[in-house]
Amino acid sequence: MASFAEILALQMMAGSWGCELVNDTAAYTPPLGYAIKAVLTQEETVINSAYQWNEKKNSNVPYLDELTSADKNWIDATLAAQALITMHDKYPLGEITLTSGSVMVYFCKGPSSGAGTTTTNA
Repeated sequence: MASFAEILALQMMAGSWGCELVNDTAAYTPPLGYAIKAVLTQEETVINSAYQWNEKKNSNVPYLDELTSADKNWIDATLAAQALITMHDKYPLGEITLTSGSVMVYFCKGPSSGAGTTTTNA
């Protein structure tokens, strides 16, 4: 597990607005008004699914778009302990689901799950 100093450094680096430990296989959604900017694995971890915030081309309405292993090589792959995943400022994560392991998620200000709609890649 990361030390307190490492957690503070990661929060500063990510422009973070807090963090939370995710250690179960239920879908995790950040608190209202926040999105996931970075993920730090605490042990060997497999991320089953992740949804990223995007905006529709002709409107400013945010929506969640499912990431697949074709989009990101860390989906459905075993990640080593202390692996750090950071998201682009414009496209933070709105939801994450683990298959196994645990992660510390770092928040940024962003759309919340109640602000948009969910879509999946066809």
